[in-house]
Amino acid sequence: MNRLKVLLILIFLFGFFFRISGIGFGLPDLFHPDEARIILDSMSMGQRMSPIPVDINYPLFHKYFLLIAFGVYFIFGTFAGYFRDTTDFAVKFFQDPSTVVFISRIVTTILGSLTILIGYLWGNSIAKSKITGLIAALFVALEWQLVFESQYAVHQTLSALSSLIAFLGISLICVNPNRKTYAIGGIAMGFAVASHQTTVLLFPAVFLLFLMDFVSRQKSKKNVLLNWITYSVFAFGIGVLGNLNWFFRFDESLHFFLQGSGAGKVAFSSTQFFHYNIPSIIYWFYYELVRRDYIIGLLVVYATIMAVFRRSKLDILYLVISLTYFIFFYQWAYRWMHLFVGLIPISLMFAAKELSNLFKNINLKFISVIVLASAVILPNASAILNGNKKKQLPETRQEARAWILENIPSDTKIAVDYPAYSVSLPSTYPIMLRNRVAREYYDYQLPSAIKQELSGQESGAANYEIVEMIDSKSEPVWPSDMPNKAVERAKKDATMRDVYAYFNFKPIDHLKEEGVKYIVINSYTYGMALTNDDPRKVFLMDYYLIDNVIPFASNLKDVQKGTQHELLYYMVKREREYFLQLLDDMVEGVSLIKEFVPRNNLGPIVKIYKIE
Repeated sequence: MNRLKVLLILIFLFGFFFRISGIGFGLPDLFHPDEARIILDSMSMGQRMSPIPVDINYPLFHKYFLLIAFGVYFIFGTFAGYFRDTTDFAVKFFQDPSTVVFISRIVTTILGSLTILIGYLWGNSIAKSKITGLIAALFVALEWQLVFESQYAVHQTLSALSSLIAFLGISLICVNPNRKTYAIGGIAMGFAVASHQTTVLLFPAVFLLFLMDFVSRQKSKKNVLLNWITYSVFAFGIGVLGNLNWFFRFDESLHFFLQGSGAGKVAFSSTQFFHYNIPSIIYWFYYELVRRDYIIGLLVVYATIMAVFRRSKLDILYLVISLTYFIFFYQWAYRWMHLFVGLIPISLMFAAKELSNLFKNINLKFISVIVLASAVILPNASAILNGNKKKQLPETRQEARAWILENIPSDTKIAVDYPAYSVSLPSTYPIMLRNRVAREYYDYQLPSAIKQELSGQESGAANYEIVEMIDSKSEPVWPSDMPNKAVERAKKDATMRDVYAYFNFKPIDHLKEEGVKYIVINSYTYGMALTNDDPRKVFLMDYYLIDNVIPFASNLKDVQKGTQHELLYYMVKREREYFLQLLDDMVEGVSLIKEFVPRNNLGPIVKIYKIE
């Protein structure tokens, strides 16, 4: 085995280690908000023997990968005598989902680590340089967002992998156009389309490549059309497999897409934080890359500038992809790198190419290249290690849970805030079913045999009676101080109808009447509604540890008319006034008895109130 292969293996293992060393975060009782619905829907497909999801959100390939992993786990568990049958498997999962969540995160970690190898392939086959390939692999192995996305069972890691595979296919067509590379490119694009919706942002670049082919005088129009028909057939044939929901549940899929786009444009902000224009988001993106990826980020900026001046065919396609991302997202209040995981690995390829060219131009020896490349990624390695260390410590909500279990008797009524972020306490509903989407599985999808066995085994367990402070409705409830014109506009907006129906709150007096004895809230929920100048607006939800999340929940005391956030103001104001009753100690007979604040660990501020 030559030294280049040894280095590639080491880089792969290096990247895998950095990813897998953080996947235990939150277990056994805390998850990323999206993990429950993704895992449950994947399991549901196996239980229903159907490739069509119940929960319409993203293309299906990620769920198919999870379903295969769950099937392998069930088969081995059955042979080992751990599971009697599928009912026993489901019951054990609901009693303690941590093993299944851990397996799901391992799947995501593997997918994230495979992106490292695709980076090497791009450098080796497109840039025609094994050194470029090794540097590209090294950058992918230690890019901040790619590492931390790989530690949760969410779709974005497969988006990064599939986007880079699709770009590898596009690049192959550029450097070696023949029927085979068009077929490979189509397969790669089909895989990407079946993996994540943001793949559509590669389409303008693909269309431009088609136009370049079509106007080329060196190529016959017949061959061009045959090549692109080959590409399209493979892309469509594979892409359909991950988007069956659009064929069988079109209305729900369209509703989710429109609702998601609407929510992205307002986030949880009632006031504008960014300038919503192209220069603003370009500056934001590259600033964020430098802020979190240090020298790697600077190299991406340099590579992009070089692409602007050089303008080779591949450079132009890269710039078109980048610009497409910026055009699509520039109006979104949710500006976070989580949305750009398809663009990030593509950008890293060009950064690696420029660094490799620099090393080549100054005629560095191989050992010097290794030393300098290692120095480039050292700040990333240090930051990721520190992040993973924090993930090893109990989170504040876990500390609060332990305190409650020790100090508050079981069967006590406890009110909690937003279920997806709340302290996870034992109750009638399994831990995995604490948000409204996931709970529908329990109420409407879970077979009665599983419910009965689960209820029988939990009948003697110590549970709390959980009361949700959010009092969601089937129809929107418009605040009395919301102007009629604003109400009429909001009625026409799917996102506004949804949030004004969901974010209603039970009056504290009603909680008292229901027999609630304790109230548990946290800054992931109440902090989102506080105004920007409130000193208590700290420790907001930040699963990737480094994001500036204030823009997602930017609020002022007065309505900001004429902006895309105007309609959300009255809902945020309603929530803010509700939680300020507790934060400002305004409710008679309710007192703060315990508070958990992050120190070296992660998590929100958790406040526990007692009702006298």
